[in-house]
Amino acid sequence: MTSQDATSSWFHTRHQASGVSVEATENGPKVPWHCTAREFGFSDGDALGEFCSSSAVLLSANQLRFERRLRCTSARAWQLISDPSALSEWHAPTRIELRLGGRFEFLDAWGWHIGALLPGRLIRLDADAGGVSEFKLEPERDGVRFTLEDAMGTDLVIPDALIGAGQTVQSEQPGGPGTHWAGVIAGWHSGVDKVQRLSGMKPPMHGYGVLVNVYRKLIAEYHTACIGVS
Repeated sequence: MTSQDATSSWFHTRHQASGVSVEATENGPKVPWHCTAREFGFSDGDALGEFCSSSAVLLSANQLRFERRLRCTSARAWQLISDPSALSEWHAPTRIELRLGGRFEFLDAWGWHIGALLPGRLIRLDADAGGVSEFKLEPERDGVRFTLEDAMGTDLVIPDALIGAGQTVQSEQPGGPGTHWAGVIAGWHSGVDKVQRLSGMKPPMHGYGVLVNVYRKLIAEYHTACIGVS
């Protein structure tokens, strides 16, 4: 999906196909998404709508972006993406050498070296397995905009630790090796939700299993519609 509006439109189309009526209002259709929400594991239509407004944007076969507003100082936002203890709170136990070329590792999972570093603003991580992840901060009048972009390498090598854990990562890649699979997107989504909470906001928190389920279907649809992969 190339935008969050496209994601919302996809669910809207599915809802219409279900035969459930859509109430017309002066501001456009009001969609009682409860049946569609339950199909995907969300508690109700409001929860599905909240997911659509905060979902990943699929930029290409192997690249995605999340954008979130943080309600904190720039210094606190930088701590959230550069301090090992903070990173451990929102994603996974982390080890960092915070310097250009330094190591950045989510322990027992992915490893990178720091390919670009602008203190207070940006960290770009070049992955051992192929691909790039980037954390970027932009000060705004009432907080900070946090952007996370993740691109899989086209010659992706899956870490042995993930294979050894019994994760069926290859089967979750509808576009084939080098494209995103549902578990990665769901993990980043859960993470950026937690970053917002650590910044003082209260975004809705969806279960990891729900996110895996919904992203598995969304990225399959993306490849079918945009790339021609079924």
